[in-house]
Amino acid sequence: MTRLFAAILGAVALLAVGQQPAFADHVKPTIDVGARASDRSELGYIIDARLRTADGKAIGDAAIRFYELVTFVGPREMFLGGATTDSQGVASIAYLPALTGTRQIVARFAGCCEHIAAAEARFALEATIAKPAFRQERQPLAAFSDRVPYVVGVLVLAVWGLIGFALFAAARGVIGGARGASRKEGPA
Repeated sequence: MTRLFAAILGAVALLAVGQQPAFADHVKPTIDVGARASDRSELGYIIDARLRTADGKAIGDAAIRFYELVTFVGPREMFLGGATTDSQGVASIAYLPALTGTRQIVARFAGCCEHIAAAEARFALEATIAKPAFRQERQPLAAFSDRVPYVVGVLVLAVWGLIGFALFAAARGVIGGARGASRKEGPA
């Protein structure tokens, strides 16, 4: 316990004197973001982010996350995807916007280890390619199901017509039978 306390006091003393810990010398990376139309139109755009140190050296095997700035119940960042940089420091994702127009894209690097600081870059994409509007396909039996209510209506009317005809015929028979019986029983 006393060793831990001594280590904490030593670190506080270093900071109080003005000395920085060894990991304070962060490399400040830069991100260059760009977009190009994909060869396949269904992919939309390829967004590239190049991560480099201040002296131009590529930073490989670093995670870059891409976001779009949107206004949905206030300004927010919508996650588009993530990619890892290659040996040239380039990370790419495919992006197909829902609508055409200007899109604000953010590429963010969270930093790495103790040596490389976090970095962020913004890019305005003028989207001319967009995902086609959704159209619901017609169901296979849609022509049949469109006519079902009419067929059922005709059947219900036919059944009611038959019931009405049967009631009318029964009433006529009863009335006719009563008249015939009264004629037979009539004056003798």
